[in-house]
Amino acid sequence: NILILSQLSDKKGLMAQRKRDNPRKQLPRDSDDRYRAFVENNSEGIWCVEFDRKLYIDVPEDEQFELAYKYGYIAEANDAYARSVGYEQGEDLVGIRIEEFMPRSEPTNIATVKNFIRERYNVTNAETVESFREGIKRFFLNNSTAIIEDGCVVRIWGTQTDITAQKVLEEKLRKAELMYRTVADFTYDWEYWADFDGKLLYVSPSCERISGYDVQEFIANPSLLREIIMPEDKDIWDEHARKSRQKLKKRELQFRIQRR
Repeated sequence: NILILSQLSDKKGLMAQRKRDNPRKQLPRDSDDRYRAFVENNSEGIWCVEFDRKLYIDVPEDEQFELAYKYGYIAEANDAYARSVGYEQGEDLVGIRIEEFMPRSEPTNIATVKNFIRERYNVTNAETVESFREGIKRFFLNNSTAIIEDGCVVRIWGTQTDITAQKVLEEKLRKAELMYRTVADFTYDWEYWADFDGKLLYVSPSCERISGYDVQEFIANPSLLREIIMPEDKDIWDEHARKSRQKLKKRELQFRIQRR
C-alpha cells in the first residue's frame, strides 16, 4: 500500500496540501479518481504527514527528531483512520500536529520516531501510542515510508492497524500474572509453571525450602526436577508428564524426591 502511494506521489507531485494553503489544487482527474478510490476505500488507516519547513536528513538524529515534532502535521488521512480515533472523516484530521496526537510523553513514540529516522524513514510494524479526542489512548502498528527529494523529507506516507484491543488484553494478562506471582511467591507450597516442552516458566521460592535447590537452578536446568525424583518414582512421574501433555486436566500425583 505504501509503495503504491509513494509512486503516485512521486509521479504526480504533491497529493496532499493543507486546505488553507491551496484548497482548489487538484491532480488530473483520472489519476486523482484512482488515487482517491484507493485511499478512501481501503479498510486500513492511511495517513500522510508533511512539514512546515524543510527536514534535512543529513543533520543529527536528535535534530531531525525535534524538527519532525515541531513542524510535522497530518496533511491527509482516509476515513478508516479517522473512525479509528473517534472522528467521522479523514479531512477532520488535516492540520493536527504530530505533537498533539502522538505525544513525546509516551516512551514508545520517542523510540519509534528515532528508529524511523535511523532506518532512513522506512519502517514496518512500528508501534505508536496516539491520543486524539478526550485523551483516549489508542495503540497502532505502522508501516511508513518517506518521499525524499534533494536530501529533504517532503512527506511521509503510512498505513496502520489498530491493536488497542490486543494491548488492553495483554495488560490485563500482565496484571493477572503479577497478582498470581505475588500470591505464589509467598505460598508455603512449591508452585511451578511449565510449557508443553517442559521448560519451566515460573518456580516459587518455596522450592529451596523443600528441595534444597533455588529458583534459578530449576529455571536454568528444567530437567532438575526429574533428576531429584527417587528412582522408584520416576516411571509414575514420566507417565504423569506424558498424560499432561496429551490433555490438560487436574491430576494428582505423589512422588518422593532427594533433597540436596
